[in-house]
Amino acid sequence: MLNSFIPKSWLFRQNRKAIRPRVAIDAIERFESRDLPSASPLLLDVPRWVERADWNPADVARALQNNEGDSGRHERDLQPSGRWDKVVLGDWYVPAANLLAYYVSPNPLELIPIADQTIFHITSAENGVFSGENTVTFSKPTLLGLQTGESTTYSMAGIVTREGKVRIEFSSLETGDPLVTGVGEMQFVDHAWRITMQMATGVTPYVTHWAYMSKLPNGGTPPPAVLPDNESLHNAEFRWLEGTRWALTDTELFAPPTTGCQGQPGVEFQVDGYRNGYFWGTSPSGSATPLTVAGSVTPKGNLFLALTTEDGTTVTRTGVLKRGSGGHWTMHFRAYGSTAAVGVAWKIPS
Repeated sequence: MLNSFIPKSWLFRQNRKAIRPRVAIDAIERFESRDLPSASPLLLDVPRWVERADWNPADVARALQNNEGDSGRHERDLQPSGRWDKVVLGDWYVPAANLLAYYVSPNPLELIPIADQTIFHITSAENGVFSGENTVTFSKPTLLGLQTGESTTYSMAGIVTREGKVRIEFSSLETGDPLVTGVGEMQFVDHAWRITMQMATGVTPYVTHWAYMSKLPNGGTPPPAVLPDNESLHNAEFRWLEGTRWALTDTELFAPPTTGCQGQPGVEFQVDGYRNGYFWGTSPSGSATPLTVAGSVTPKGNLFLALTTEDGTTVTRTGVLKRGSGGHWTMHFRAYGSTAAVGVAWKIPS
C-alpha cells in the first residue's frame, strides 16, 4: 500500500511537493458516520462560482459550517480505546478483490493500474494504541507480463477509537520517503471484521489504494500481488459517478468562505473514469483553475480525495459521499493532518 516498488523509469517526473496527511457486503455494523487525509497552505486566484440554482450560497455556507463542526468533533473524539485490542493483534492482508491500486501522475492526469499486496504485522496493542511493521509488494503490467518488485518494509504506529475509527502512520525503514498516514475504520464485512483502509503515498507521482484489510488465519497465505480481473472486483455501487460533473470548494485551496458564501470561490471537474471504487477526473478544458482529482469511495460511502493544482501541489482529503434531501449528491470532506481545511462538492445536474 506504500511506495515500495516503483521502477525508476516511473519517477523521472517526480515532484516531491507534500501530499500529507477496498466483496459483497453481508453486514456492516454501523457506528457513527466516518468523517473523514491533508495539505500545505495554498491560495489561488480562482474564478467565482457560476450562478446556478443548484449551488445555493446558503447551502454552501451550511455545508462548510457543518463540515467544520464535524472536523472539530472528529479530532476531539479521536481518542484510542482498548475495545479493539484483541481484534487488531495479528497479521492482516489485502484480499484478491482489493489488490487493484493506481499509480497516479497528476499533471497531466495519467493512471497506471498496479497490484498492491500489503501485510500488516501488528505485534502490540494496548488501550487502542497499536504498532508493528508492514511489508508491501507492488506489481505492474508490462509488455512482457506482470513485473513484481521486491517487498519493502515499513514501521507502523496506529490508534483505533471505541467507535472503530483507525489512523495509522507508516514510516519507511529503507527508502527515506516521507511519513504517510492512512485512515480507515473497523467494519463487519462477509462475516468477519475488516480494517477498511484508504491512503495515498507521500510523494508525487503517488500510489493510491483502498482495501478491506482482512485477518490472516493461522497458517494462511495471502494472495500474491496480481491484478484482479473485472469479474472479481466487487465495488460497483458508485459506478454512476463516471461522466458526472461536480463543483468543488475547499477552504484551504480556494480561500476561506466569504460572508454567507456569496461568490464562494471554487472549481468544476468531471469524473472521467471509475473502476472498483476508484474514480478520477479533471477540470474542463480551458479552465482558469485546472484541478485534477483522483480518489476512492468504499461501498459504505467513505471518501478519499487527492486534489492536485496546476503547480503540482497535491492535498489529500477524507470524507463521505452521500445523498441528501431532494436526491442531491454531495461530497463532504476535510483535512486530517495539521490544517483545519474543510470542503464540499455538489453534483451538477446533467
